[in-house]
Parts: sequence; C-alpha cells; structure tokens
Amino acid sequence: MAANPEQARSLLTAASYVGGYGRARGRRFVGLFALMYYGTLRPAEAVGLTRADVKLPEVGWGTVLLNRRVPV
Repeated sequence: MAANPEQARSLLTAASYVGGYGRARGRRFVGLFALMYYGTLRPAEAVGLTRADVKLPEVGWGTVLLNRRVPV
C-alpha cells in the first residue's frame, strides 16, 4: 500500500525533525524518503544509489540511474 500525497508530505515533515540540525540526520531522511516516494524506488534501490547516479538540473525533474541494489 502506497502513501497518498498528503501522507507523504506529513512523513517528510516529520522526518525533518529527526536528530539535531547540525547532524543533518533529518535532512538526509527527507532526501531518502522523498526520493523513494517521488521516484517510486524500493529501499534496496534507494540505498544503492551514489551521487553519480542522480542528475538534478537547476529546474525541472532530474534522472536517476539504477546501477545496483543493496539488500537491506
């Protein structure tokens, strides 16, 4: 069962409050969960991504190249 858009926004908001700001844990969670939701990635696919696999333009949607997956 997938989250609807309202549930996804609530999850991303809640994830941003995890940990302290200096440790950036919440910001990393927001990035991970947003990528999984909007990119429809499974956890093993999202964890296996590297910086080189993600292309984000200044405006518009980016692309993600799935090279590998990491069992979680």
